[in-house]
Amino acid sequence: MVLALGLQSRPDRARHEEDAHLDVRADGRTHRLLFECKSSPENQDFGTGRDTGLKKLEQWAGFHFVFGWFVARDNMPIRMWYSSPRMMRKWLDDEIAYIEPDILLSNLVPPKVDAEAVTILFGDKEEISYSEMHKVMKDSWNAKAAIGPTPGT
Repeated sequence: MVLALGLQSRPDRARHEEDAHLDVRADGRTHRLLFECKSSPENQDFGTGRDTGLKKLEQWAGFHFVFGWFVARDNMPIRMWYSSPRMMRKWLDDEIAYIEPDILLSNLVPPKVDAEAVTILFGDKEEISYSEMHKVMKDSWNAKAAIGPTPGT
């Protein structure tokens, strides 16, 4: 998508940064437009999985989005859609509203989980394994990302 649209991408960019950018001259100044590129197999939906959190959603508020559908294992998009920051505003607001209760709970609950609650959940032991913790927490607080990739994946 970056090549097809004439965008630029820094080879040293980090995962949390923009996918690409476009420098545009206007009013005697250069303006850098930041892009998030989302790809999906033909006729499927897009996901935000690893990216979605309040900080990322707030960052995306000023981004331009490009959505591209691809045939599996092909670098040429079947079709692409563009969405400006204004066009993405409602979706971003809805996503922020959706995760707001989780943010509130993550601030309210930890101080209330004392040693007795931990013993009830995990038993009376000195160490709790990741597997045991995952059974209780699922992927809350991005548990999988905290331990890094599983070997062989």
